[in-house]
Amino acid sequence: MAASSEPYSVAARRLTPAERDTGEPDAAEPDAAAVTACVNRTLAAPSARVASRFDLELPGTTEADRRRARRRLQLIRLGLGSLFNVFQHIAREGFAEPAAQRYMIANRHVGEVFVGGQLFRGRVGRPLRTLTPERPGGGEDVDHNLLWPLWALSGLTAASFDGTDTVRDSLCRRFIVQADLARATTGDKSAHRDEWPVSLVEDPPPPHPPAFTVWTDGQHVRRVRFAKRAGNDIGPDLNGYGSLTQLELWDFGVPVAYLDWSRLPDFSVAGP
Repeated sequence: MAASSEPYSVAARRLTPAERDTGEPDAAEPDAAAVTACVNRTLAAPSARVASRFDLELPGTTEADRRRARRRLQLIRLGLGSLFNVFQHIAREGFAEPAAQRYMIANRHVGEVFVGGQLFRGRVGRPLRTLTPERPGGGEDVDHNLLWPLWALSGLTAASFDGTDTVRDSLCRRFIVQADLARATTGDKSAHRDEWPVSLVEDPPPPHPPAFTVWTDGQHVRRVRFAKRAGNDIGPDLNGYGSLTQLELWDFGVPVAYLDWSRLPDFSVAGP
């Protein structure tokens, strides 16, 4: 599958201290209610196509760093990280079954499967029985699990409309969303699950409530993005060094019965 070429071109507004200190969500708040409904429908969806993108910005690898590197020695000193560019910018596509809490994604070389609460990565096509499960993507590894931001959004406490964008030919509303991870873990679980398969609460706890940029089409979450910085600080965008993770979802209800969950996917092999 080809990775999406749509760039990270939308700047997200940062939350003010007053917004960060917001407590329980106001059920009468239209934006929060609308986003919550889309989150719940997405978590209950039987299937969808998904695309993930992970960007890691290290000292010496950003455009600002390269502009500052005027002389050769400075370029060598600041730009060593760019040698690892292929590992810093990763895009994959595949399928997710949110209601079943599992997904599979891959690019040309590396596949990833999360199934039965276990995370597997490796060369595309390898049987899972030949692999050792990795940490499933909780705690400090929140950017390692494709579904983590959706689970975190089940603890939504506030949402602020931030404009509109087109996501894969669908006009979507963009929101800056704040979530309470403890609430996502201990809140009402009757709607769409018994419990999440990974830990949502971080240790140490983040310096302020996590915030995300979320795009919805009125029915489902179509894109969610978050930045992770030092100190387990999760925000809606990245300003400086850290990681930026994005998940896109589309084609809800796509047939997935033919997928083989016993091995890492290889989408270069044509399916039904």
